[in-house]
Amino acid sequence: SAVMKTSVITDQFRQRYLEHPDHPGIFEGRAIVFEGPEDYHERIDDPSLEIDENCFLFIRNCGPVGYPGAPEVVNMRPPFLPI
Repeated sequence: SAVMKTSVITDQFRQRYLEHPDHPGIFEGRAIVFEGPEDYHERIDDPSLEIDENCFLFIRNCGPVGYPGAPEVVNMRPPFLPI
């Protein structure tokens, strides 16, 4: 499980993922966990992860305190999704 800061999400995200009539405010999806930014960069394009728009990407040991800081600080690009 995880906590999402919902004050920063768009109305479109909220409508698509958080307004299920049976589970309002709950997002259900597959979690893909990386063991840090190095692991993220190494595996983000691995097709065996089967990342799609319903997956949440988690990077362990990143955050506002300590190395490497919040993920956006270390340039976390989105995965390549084939069309």
